[in-house]
Amino acid sequence: MSLTKPTIFEDLSSDLHISILEYLNAYEIIESFYNLNDYFNRLLTDYHLLLHCTLLNEHNDLDILLSIFCLQQLKSLKCYDYDLLQMLNPNQFVCLHSLTVFKYATNIHEELIIGFLLRIPQLKYCQIKISQSHRRVEITPSNYEKDDEDIISNLEYLDIESKSNLSFSYFYSYILRHTPYLRYFNSSLTCQNINSNIMYEPIDNLIYLSRIILKIHSTKFEFLYLLSQATQNLQYLRFDCSGSPSDRSFLDSRNWVQFLSSWKHLKSLNIYIKIKYTHNIDTFQAHGIQQTFKSIPFLLERHVCPEFYRRGNKTQVQFNAYYKAY
Repeated sequence: MSLTKPTIFEDLSSDLHISILEYLNAYEIIESFYNLNDYFNRLLTDYHLLLHCTLLNEHNDLDILLSIFCLQQLKSLKCYDYDLLQMLNPNQFVCLHSLTVFKYATNIHEELIIGFLLRIPQLKYCQIKISQSHRRVEITPSNYEKDDEDIISNLEYLDIESKSNLSFSYFYSYILRHTPYLRYFNSSLTCQNINSNIMYEPIDNLIYLSRIILKIHSTKFEFLYLLSQATQNLQYLRFDCSGSPSDRSFLDSRNWVQFLSSWKHLKSLNIYIKIKYTHNIDTFQAHGIQQTFKSIPFLLERHVCPEFYRRGNKTQVQFNAYYKAY
């Protein structure tokens, strides 16, 4: 009677091995399978094997990873420091779908990082965390072409936490214009120091963008209106803003009608805007803006009217609007 040879792990097909290995982190794969035998050494460098890699401390180095694998195999990357990436060409990350950057040196501006990630061909998920390093790194000129007009990013999810604020003009004219597949965006913006001569061309291809969470410093109504016109398919919106001092455009009921009526598909709305005025606001004007909030169809059932606080000859106005569809 012949004995059947038992099936061992090495007897499984290469496709099954690759499917199993893709559940592991790149460093777990190196520790468990690298130099185990020639077969696994060849398998680890197979371009079909897509990797998940985490570089969570300063002692990690991409050189260790790239001595075995290649950038083309990375599917997801959590990176402790952006300066580990800034020397590389974003076009090499041909399979990267997810990127998280945990910190970056204080002399590396967020716009540099965003310009890099928008050029990663298949990137869909990106998160930039708020933790910044306090050291400085030498910025080396990148070795990739920078033709901004031709960029079409596949990003669907972009979450930026930063101690500094992106300019509204950069957000509107660059990020939104080059991310037609974007579904979710969260960041802090500023409307300060914006060149009044900048012309903002309409954006009409943001058909997938359904969730926005923004903190805006020194916001102006004209910029909010631009945003509402470009994001008409929004379903979830959250604003936490401070208005420019004494900007009376927020007291014009017509502005609020134009701004809020652009969104026909909202299911959840949460707006909080605080402005300090150096002059008194008369009762008629206060009553008019409150009636405007009540007249917006999707705010009719659930709203908090603007609240007026007076101290001497100064008035602070808080515009609050809340709505959630069930």
